[in-house]
Amino acid sequence: MDGKTGIEIQVGRTSGQKVIGKVLHALHLDAVGKLVAQMEKAVIRIDGERREEPLYEAHFIEATPGPHAVEMFMQGRGLSSDTISATVYGASLTATVEAGKVTVLLYTPRDGVGADLVLVETRPA
Repeated sequence: MDGKTGIEIQVGRTSGQKVIGKVLHALHLDAVGKLVAQMEKAVIRIDGERREEPLYEAHFIEATPGPHAVEMFMQGRGLSSDTISATVYGASLTATVEAGKVTVLLYTPRDGVGADLVLVETRPA
């Protein structure tokens, strides 16, 4: 990521996920939480180009300066189409990338249905 212009997407947790994480930690079951988190994947589309990555990590997509259509949703294991997952857990926005900078976004799924994708900051590449 150093020196590259583009979009970074960080992933937040829902309030329900935070509570469950605390309970698992108190019961010394952190490994269970980690295993469940590894089963989720992120589907990210930048200007229509699709990519899949583990959900709970920072994502960097190199991008040219200018506006870019960004869509992200989480998809668990099992049968599920992009259309259904995007409808249930999707969020999108247009992010503007400046030359020599990284546009940082935060994707946070909601408990139940929906998600938020917001601009956090623009920082030097």
